[in-house]
Amino acid sequence: MSRGCRLIIIAVTVSGGWVWGAVLTNPGFETGDLTGWTTFGDNGNIHVESVSPQEGTYALKLYQQFTGTTNYSGVYQNLPCIPGATYRSSGYLRNGYPSTDYLQTNNRAFLKLEWYDASGTMLGFVENYDPPSQGLDWNTPQDDTWRFNSFDATAPAGAVTVRVVLIHAYQGSGYEGGSSWFDNLNFGAVPEPGIWVGMVVGATMLATARAVGRRRT
Repeated sequence: MSRGCRLIIIAVTVSGGWVWGAVLTNPGFETGDLTGWTTFGDNGNIHVESVSPQEGTYALKLYQQFTGTTNYSGVYQNLPCIPGATYRSSGYLRNGYPSTDYLQTNNRAFLKLEWYDASGTMLGFVENYDPPSQGLDWNTPQDDTWRFNSFDATAPAGAVTVRVVLIHAYQGSGYEGGSSWFDNLNFGAVPEPGIWVGMVVGATMLATARAVGRRRT
């Protein structure tokens, strides 16, 4: 391989690495368990189940802890981040399943990003909760539909870790039930326009170099 080809491959690889960066482990729960995820608020109310997933075989099911007070449950993963970079978190959410398990009053679910510095201090967070288009609550249509959720957020100064959170919140004082479901999560950096141009140019040059190489053989 020529030096020029090697440089093209390196350029595309570096650009691609910055764009996607660290990726989620087990984003669709296809291991059949919570491999890669850490739970919080686990009171037997966090499950991976093979019940009508958005894709594949499994999905995550969450519901409130039934403690009679406000409580929060879910799972998360910690990933490295770059201050000033913009990241996108996305995935599919569903209001209950089957029809007897739709979210009741005071239950809601959403995606969240939390930012931490090198000492583990939280610097801030962004919640993707804006029904009916983003997040879920008791007003979300009860139609068994998987809804795509996506939002962008910029890492603040000093941030070295981003926590990708899937959360079910109960903010009441009773025992209203209902489940929230999550599947096919994704997380990655959103490149600046110049990065995209570099990737396209690099990929085009690589394809051209390969074509020339094939003609020479």
